[in-house]
Amino acid sequence: MKAMLDRLFREFEHVCALKGVHGLDRQSYLKWPRYFLDFCEKYDHPPRARENLMSFL
Repeated sequence: MKAMLDRLFREFEHVCALKGVHGLDRQSYLKWPRYFLDFCEKYDHPPRARENLMSFL
């Protein structure tokens, strides 16, 4: 899997900590942004474009 950008990962970790998401739940949540970034790279979609989220889902 593509390595997640450091800044994005830190922000995601911060939000999880604020929301009380720990352990295996956090790992499960983290896989979805990684899958989305891999999808965008594979199909040449810019990840910041909102319409790409619907294509992913």
